[in-house]
This record gives sequence, C-alpha cells and structure tokens, in this order.
Amino acid sequence: MQNKDEVFRNIKSNPNYYGIIDRDYMTDNEMDTLQARYPNLFILNFYNFENYVYHPENIREVLADFDTEAYKQKLAEQKKIQFETILLNLKPTRNSYKILRDENLSGEVDSIVQSLKSDDFIDFYKFFNMKTTNHSFLDANRITKKQLARTNWFREKIIQILNRPRQSSSQE
Repeated sequence: MQNKDEVFRNIKSNPNYYGIIDRDYMTDNEMDTLQARYPNLFILNFYNFENYVYHPENIREVLADFDTEAYKQKLAEQKKIQFETILLNLKPTRNSYKILRDENLSGEVDSIVQSLKSDDFIDFYKFFNMKTTNHSFLDANRITKKQLARTNWFREKIIQILNRPRQSSSQE
C-alpha cells in the first residue's frame, strides 16, 4: 500500500495509473479541484477507509438491531472530547499534504473547523478519524473489520466513488 504522496506522484506522472486516497482534512473544493485536474485520482468522501468500515449504516447491515442514533451520539461525544487535539493538529496535518502544496491548494480550514464543531453527523463525520476511535462494542458483538469490509453497503459506497463522473484533465 502506498501513502498519499506516492499515489499522487504516480497518477500525476502516468495517466494510465489510477489511485484512491483518503480525504483526511481536504475541503470539498480541494477535492473537486484535484479530481478535475486528475481524472485518474479518486478521493474518499470521508476522512479515511475506516470511516466507511465503521459507518453506522454499514454496521447496521451486519447487526440488524444496531442503534445507529445512539452510535452517532457516541461519536459526537468522542469528537467533542478530541476536538481541541484535532484543532491543534489540523493545520500541521494539512501542511504535510504534498498534494495540496504541489497543486497550490491552500484552502481555508474554516469550513473544516465548522464541520467539526457541528453535532450533525453528516457534517462532522467526513473529517472525523475513525481509525483512532474506540470500537470496543464491535468486539462485544463479535464483529470484525473484515466482516464490515464485505457488506453490500460498503461495496456500493466504494463503487460510487470509483464511478463518480469525471471531468477531462487539462493536461491532455
């Protein structure tokens, strides 16, 4: 597996190479700009791969009686606990993205901060790192990450990203 910089370097130098990267702390505008410039680049809609794996709708496919609203509330509470740490790391993390530096994209972090301040699941979840979030309830229900990565919901979300309408590259 390659990191974001390696994937970007490969897709930039070879239009026959396709790559998919985590969103991390990229704004919608940055994502749109990058995907318009590089039709062979795919960017996840959520912070990382784990956001799809641990999405409440995905878990509900495995656990039919899963309380998605209670889960969303727990995630909102975890986000509030981690909020100051997230803010402290936001700019340094974004500054480490070679892809944004190379493409002269220095989008405002204000929209990211506003999304993270929100208690609305749809707003904050795309910037909330589910890789570092507590998933102990899955152990209690004997659900594995592997099971969650094999659901129809998960598969459909990844296919949607890969089938996203592409604009032609200005490099052609």
